[in-house]
Amino acid sequence: MVVTGEDTGNLSTAMLRLNKHYDLEIEQDLKKLTALIEPAALVVMGAVIGIIVSSIILPMFKLSQVIG
Repeated sequence: MVVTGEDTGNLSTAMLRLNKHYDLEIEQDLKKLTALIEPAALVVMGAVIGIIVSSIILPMFKLSQVIG
């Protein structure tokens, strides 16, 4: 496209079109990446919360077994 723009004398127009094209491409790639990261982050947060909850609850059960 750059060569065509140079040949026709419309290099600035060709560069603007390339800019728009790559902006759209980057925007689409970021949307795809976000769509992949969101579920993974949710699973990681759930695992962290599960570990925290189990680290609080399990000692309570062990204490109740020792007392009871």
